[in-house]
Amino acid sequence: MTVQAGDRAFNNIAAIVFDKDGTLADSLPFLLHLTHSRVQQVEARCPGIQAELLKAFGLVGDRLDPAGLMAVGTRPDNEVAAAAYVAAQGHPWGDALTWVKQAFAAADQATPRKALKTPPLDGTFTLCQRLAQAGLKLALVSGDTTDHVQDFIDCYDLNPWFQLGLGSDGTWAKPDSALLRQTCEKLGVTAAQTLVIGDAQLDQQLATRSAGFISVTWGGSGAISGADAVLENPGQLTVS
Repeated sequence: MTVQAGDRAFNNIAAIVFDKDGTLADSLPFLLHLTHSRVQQVEARCPGIQAELLKAFGLVGDRLDPAGLMAVGTRPDNEVAAAAYVAAQGHPWGDALTWVKQAFAAADQATPRKALKTPPLDGTFTLCQRLAQAGLKLALVSGDTTDHVQDFIDCYDLNPWFQLGLGSDGTWAKPDSALLRQTCEKLGVTAAQTLVIGDAQLDQQLATRSAGFISVTWGGSGAISGADAVLENPGQLTVS
């Protein structure tokens, strides 16, 4: 099929791989809460690094940077970053990583179910429905865990439109191109027939061997430099 993204047409497209947070899901309020919870738990185990950790996770004033570590990084990315700050205080690396994992697990327990707090962004449900009904295969591939990806799909009844949901907690993680290859194999398409749509550079990197990368700004992120197309609202994406 031909997918039209603004002024750019992509021909011979069989599938679209979407990012989740910031692309389909309104996740920033939830992530802001989780950021504070994680930092408080780490601070309790290693006092004195709260301010630096908040900055590292992408907190600017009372706003979370949509392109920052917490918003676009995987859970392992965030764990390693936090552990580096703990280790910098003179603690052994093994202890630092263990404490951070414990802190993150405690923060999870104190945080409400993510899917309920990350609803679809305006217009994205209709977009996915329209693309799927046109015959395109859809997948949701995220830096989040696979369980969270599937829970988002289940919570908002997206199963009729999505053939696959994958996180970055398996063999491969974003932005490894092997994750896109795995996704395409499961969908029964090639990367050359697949578009990637997202709001972060990790999505662009994931799309290296795909038919193209479409940067979206409707979730609050800025346009990604070098994207094949940039869209400001879901209505700008059509298929024929």
